[in-house]
Amino acid sequence: AAATAGSAGAAGNNITYLPGDGVTGVDPNGVASDAAPGFGTGSFSANGTAKTAIGFTPQQLFGRSITVDEIESMSFFTKQTGAFTTSPTYVNWYLELYTTADGVNDDAWYGHRMNLEPYFANNPSAPANTWTEWGTDAGTNQLRVFDANRGASGPIFGTYQDPTWSDISSGAVDWNSYFSGYETGTTDYRAEEVWFWNISTGSGWASGFLGQVDGIRIQLTNGDVGTVNFEVPTPASAALLGMAGLAATRRRRA
Repeated sequence: AAATAGSAGAAGNNITYLPGDGVTGVDPNGVASDAAPGFGTGSFSANGTAKTAIGFTPQQLFGRSITVDEIESMSFFTKQTGAFTTSPTYVNWYLELYTTADGVNDDAWYGHRMNLEPYFANNPSAPANTWTEWGTDAGTNQLRVFDANRGASGPIFGTYQDPTWSDISSGAVDWNSYFSGYETGTTDYRAEEVWFWNISTGSGWASGFLGQVDGIRIQLTNGDVGTVNFEVPTPASAALLGMAGLAATRRRRA
């Protein structure tokens, strides 16, 4: 299980994940002595073999359920050996937000899914070998939001015209007004319950991708802040885990 620090309530929770915590797919690699500013001493890197998705919930961060319109901002840090570029396609860790299915216009086993991907950011600036923050606030590296299920004739996995988080959280979204390939009509996400977030790599390009990720920060409109920090077990803690496993093995054999 993930180690947890901080306290619930006004300030939110600061949770620390070790490699394997909250993972769907393959485990990331732990990176010691290389962390995003303000987030401990370690981080994770993609494993370079297959898709990784690392999940966390509002209950972990805030001790309660929240709705989409309660989210003020979201951000995370990444680091890569190559700088941002539009050609070839810039791939990177990205954030997904899933809402809970409620039986009303659900898209699948979830209600809706929104993606925030650095490739489509406003004003991108990501130098090589540098920790870069991506977030929903206006300015450098502002993340746009797409909902692939809003395509008029099939999924659309993002455009450079997509809305910002402010557009999503402040009113019903007319997707077709941003890009003609989206469906007509509006989708209002504001009252939907947030089920969980993933920080993920893409299944189509995970092979060979080794980018790092750290320091996820979610702030609510009431000022509460929850963070997710990625760390590597210290030698002492790893030794304790090893001894605990050995003791358990011996008990089973006894």
